[in-house]
Amino acid sequence: MTQQRAERTRRRVLRAGAAEFARRGYAATTFTHITRTAGVTMGSITFHFASKRALADEVCAQGHRVTREAVTRSAADATCALQAVIDITHALVLLLGEDDLVRAASRLGDEAGDRDGWYGAWLPSLHAVTTRADREGALQAGVDPATVTVLAVSLVAAAETAALQAACACAGTVAAVQLTRAWWALLGAIVSPGSDPGLSPAGPPRPGDRPGPP
Repeated sequence: MTQQRAERTRRRVLRAGAAEFARRGYAATTFTHITRTAGVTMGSITFHFASKRALADEVCAQGHRVTREAVTRSAADATCALQAVIDITHALVLLLGEDDLVRAASRLGDEAGDRDGWYGAWLPSLHAVTTRADREGALQAGVDPATVTVLAVSLVAAAETAALQAACACAGTVAAVQLTRAWWALLGAIVSPGSDPGLSPAGPPRPGDRPGPP
């Protein structure tokens, strides 16, 4: 097996493992499931990952990396700290909806009861920007950064649940739209009256977005 071919196979196995862990959880996922999803042999999997735990650990590591990179970009690109808080939640909800590595890292961390797992990949950065928002005078008197952090974490945690997906289906909408509406409702309660940062509850624009109310 050439090095390039081996690396391609490893990526296929990693992505297939992420998809299966995200769908089934750790206990219910087997190498047989992963071979079928990846379209590779059992030997190809064990060549790269000696055990299911080794594969799960690498899936989590890659999911954490993807998450940290997205959060770092959101914080760097935002016009102010409070906008960074909003943008980070949108980035995380988008990843939970579209990236198997992130979905798997989130689920595997929850199953293991690992509070420093997927949440640990982004919570410190989120709290840092809420603290900066307070220093910038963006928060109302009596609203502390920890409260804003808890609110933002609650919005992201809701996106992980099947209940939210069911509620969105009933409302004929999607999680990103509901997140925007939630921020519209929350900003009036937390933004300082003297602050006018031009916040966007919808987060940063994405390709294909159309202007209009949430």
